[in-house]
Amino acid sequence: MTQKAFCILTIAAFLFFIIPLLYAGRYNHAASDDYWFAFHSHCSWLNTHNLLKVFITAVRESAQFYVNWQGTYSSVFFMALSPFAFGEQYAHAVPYIMIGMTCISTMILMYAVLNKWLGLNGYTCVSATMAACIMQCAFMYTPASGLYWWNAAVHYVFMQGFWNLMVGFALLSFERMYHDRGRRIWRSLEMAACTVAAFMAAGGNFSTALLTAEMLVLLEILSVVLWRIQKKKCYFWFFIPFLVGEAGFLVNILAPGNAVRQGYFKKGSVFEAIGNSFSYSFSQMLLWVTIWVIVILVVLLPVFLRAVMNSRYSFRFPLLVTGLGYCLYVSMFTPGFYAMGVEPLSRNQNICKMFLLLFLVFLEAYWCGWLVHKVKAVKAFVPVHGKNVLIWTAVLSLALLTGTVCFARLDFVSKQANFVNYGAWLVSTDGRGQRYWNEYLNRLLLYRNDDKIVYVQPYSDHPYPLWVSSDTEESIDESGKISAQVALWYAKDAIYEIK
Repeated sequence: MTQKAFCILTIAAFLFFIIPLLYAGRYNHAASDDYWFAFHSHCSWLNTHNLLKVFITAVRESAQFYVNWQGTYSSVFFMALSPFAFGEQYAHAVPYIMIGMTCISTMILMYAVLNKWLGLNGYTCVSATMAACIMQCAFMYTPASGLYWWNAAVHYVFMQGFWNLMVGFALLSFERMYHDRGRRIWRSLEMAACTVAAFMAAGGNFSTALLTAEMLVLLEILSVVLWRIQKKKCYFWFFIPFLVGEAGFLVNILAPGNAVRQGYFKKGSVFEAIGNSFSYSFSQMLLWVTIWVIVILVVLLPVFLRAVMNSRYSFRFPLLVTGLGYCLYVSMFTPGFYAMGVEPLSRNQNICKMFLLLFLVFLEAYWCGWLVHKVKAVKAFVPVHGKNVLIWTAVLSLALLTGTVCFARLDFVSKQANFVNYGAWLVSTDGRGQRYWNEYLNRLLLYRNDDKIVYVQPYSDHPYPLWVSSDTEESIDESGKISAQVALWYAKDAIYEIK
């Protein structure tokens, strides 16, 4: 199979896995904190229908929450700009936004790392990007809070996308400087994009913010090393995104609102949080690197072996690269252990898993490069010029067969848990999604009537992967009363769920 043909197959596989996730979004609606963070933006839109005023309202909300609740200024800004604030029907766009951000940011990062720095061809870069996007989206740890619930998804998944963009644009700019390639305007635009992405990522959830601060230090070290090699002053321009990102991180963690929110949790010690992060992240890694992740990596193996043959990159210090990447992965768990004294929330672990899977793809390419260039025996197994066809056909056939058999042996619940696209396809075809949406529309009719006290029927089903367990969806006490945030949103005195 040619590299082009394999690339087309990976694109087809990507569509196969992703389309059900997008299609299931037609049954999505707001839940939980969506009614809280976007309330004033919603009022501003209803009263003015002016996007600029809604934007200003979102900025004010970010400033208010900064003082009273949490320092994640960029996350709160996007929470206030929820699609739901402009109309209930726009909740359908949430999976498109989250998957779009994940795929675009992954593509830019992969293009910068694999193509521009490691020197792999475009077909390989696209194939690796498709594989990474499939694993990040279809193997999502908790898909309801990663793809469909706006507040949780924008706080974690969307912000993590800005981290990908920051690193990708920084490396693209460095590559242009190193080879003195392209017009200066492109370097400036890439550096400006890196600065904006750094500012946004530093103001996101604490895992992404800490990862941003750490990565900016590593990128700054890289810029100094490149300056020492080439003596080009242009590398000093990276000091701008470095300062902006680190300042944003400090603004985030030093917010007065963080102390307010910390009062609801028991803080852990620094060293205890770091120790727990190493042990817990390792156990999670063993759970997340499933047989299907291994199958995808095996399928990519001959592609990477073939591509690195023509690379001029040295692929030095693979153990150091592996160690640094693993420590970055571990550090994403530390804020949760430090701030709450327990393991991070499941929606927080979404991005931990996404980072791990993305890093595994990059790491596989790097180790393939080191093996091909440093170990002569490996070159004999590279699938090039018609060689080793039978060997690799057998290996890939066995890998795909193993993955298929393991999937077939899973029970109904496990299939959905391991493959989100399978759960999304089921909810879209067996009628549960449509019934869930119709029941929401029935509630919506009652929310919009003139009665000040409303009684609604409970949902007959909690369809995976759409359902978000929340007091805006169902009552959590014997009174049957649903969250006051929903009542406030629709100008009601109270809303009760019929028991």
